[in-house]
Amino acid sequence: MNIKKTFLFGMLFLLISAFILLIACTAIPNLYKKIGLSDTHQYNVEGGGTIELSKAVIADACEKGRTNCLKNVLLIQGLIDGGTISSIQKLASLNDVETICFRSRGGYNDKAQMLMSYIKDNDINTCLAEEYYIEGKGSISGTYCKSACPLILLMGKERFHIGNEITIGIHHSGKVLDFCFTCIFYDSGGEGFMSFFSDESHIKLFERSRKTPLKNMDFLQRDEWKEYNIFTNG
Repeated sequence: MNIKKTFLFGMLFLLISAFILLIACTAIPNLYKKIGLSDTHQYNVEGGGTIELSKAVIADACEKGRTNCLKNVLLIQGLIDGGTISSIQKLASLNDVETICFRSRGGYNDKAQMLMSYIKDNDINTCLAEEYYIEGKGSISGTYCKSACPLILLMGKERFHIGNEITIGIHHSGKVLDFCFTCIFYDSGGEGFMSFFSDESHIKLFERSRKTPLKNMDFLQRDEWKEYNIFTNG
């Protein structure tokens, strides 16, 4: 009888421990991401090394080699979350910004739509550039704009691409359950984005994004940029 009780208590202890570990490595990190407590991110720079940057920072948007630069843009980088909004709000020079550029893998729908409204309501331009130079920090290249990022980009009054070595990817909105041992992806939400679009080409691009599952990515070819009227400078 004592052996049986010991075994049962042992199994109960293991189950409780496993549950605590699951909460520790799943729920807590997911909550951290959702709240967006961090408004900085670490990046590799040209020439080696890393730098810690705010998710919203003033930069020059350039072709590779820092040629043909658009000066003093607001660069939004990393996951678009609460930390992004916090980082933007800390910028004292925000009122002087005419162009917002991106290097982002997307983010949360509500925060993305906040940016879309801000850009559209204030007639701000948007851009993607091959390289971003941050004064006193260095240059970041390898620009990508994925998930919700291209939808935000489309809100620009004028939309520039500075150089052509840029990656644009789209897919369905959804959620990721990030467990210790695996991730579960499921498509959901995103209907609210439709109300932002009036251009037929942009509507078609959004509808195309709904056909690609969250766990995949539909990368646009350069000749499709014009088809979907992504940029106004060709």
